[in-house]
Amino acid sequence: MSQPPTPYARQYNFAGWSVSNPTTPHQGNKLDQEYNALLSSVNATISRLGEIQDDQGAIRMNEATAAALAAGSSAVLASAAAAAVAAAAAGSHTHTIAQVASLQTTLDAKATATALTAGLATKANTTHTHAMSDVTGLPTAISSGLATKANVSHAHVVADITGLVSALAAKLEATSQQVAKAWVSFDGTTTPPLIKSSYNVSSVTRSATGVYVVNFTNAFSDANYCWTTSVRGPAAIPAYAFQNTPSNIQSTTQMSIVTSNASGNVSCPLINVAVYR
Repeated sequence: MSQPPTPYARQYNFAGWSVSNPTTPHQGNKLDQEYNALLSSVNATISRLGEIQDDQGAIRMNEATAAALAAGSSAVLASAAAAAVAAAAAGSHTHTIAQVASLQTTLDAKATATALTAGLATKANTTHTHAMSDVTGLPTAISSGLATKANVSHAHVVADITGLVSALAAKLEATSQQVAKAWVSFDGTTTPPLIKSSYNVSSVTRSATGVYVVNFTNAFSDANYCWTTSVRGPAAIPAYAFQNTPSNIQSTTQMSIVTSNASGNVSCPLINVAVYR
């Protein structure tokens, strides 16, 4: 293989000529010298490339054989690998404490095994128990405190609850004859009648205009009870409630009433019934 091409070196400073002679054309012989130097360097480079590359762009193997390339590169690689291996530590190796940055200072700040053992000797296990006597003053405090406390399960007499005796004295017994045993307030114009509020009344039915049956939730002991009503008529004409025939019901489980005004039976928007026994 031929020698490498000679690098191109500039022959003449044209910029300097233009500065010194701004109105004078460049010298032809100087331009020829510069172009000839460029041509020589380019042609040598092309010739050199032709020795190692064929017309299809592949490397010519007559000079740059695989063996030649391998031989050239092996020496370079071997030298670099040897230098890298020489600078590396062995796969298995040790260090002294001084070779580890700040290790000695860090170790000096740690407690010794003797100090740690002595410290643990004065500590309780993570899981442990105490007797009541282990806690100063606890048995006495608990005994004194419990002495003033009631049992978890206990009872009281009426007199123990402030004001309860006098409050109960002002109340009526649920069985007192002074207390209504059933009552209801309902709208008699709807079907079925709409109960607004009640006590011991399960339902109210309407069988005809102004004719109603009040059904009790809990039956009375007998039918000898007293009832009273108040009604509000559908107009300015007064209305009233009554039982008009012996066939009207008054039993232990239900009673009937009829609401009317001067024109006859009428369904009223508000009917109140209270029953006493």
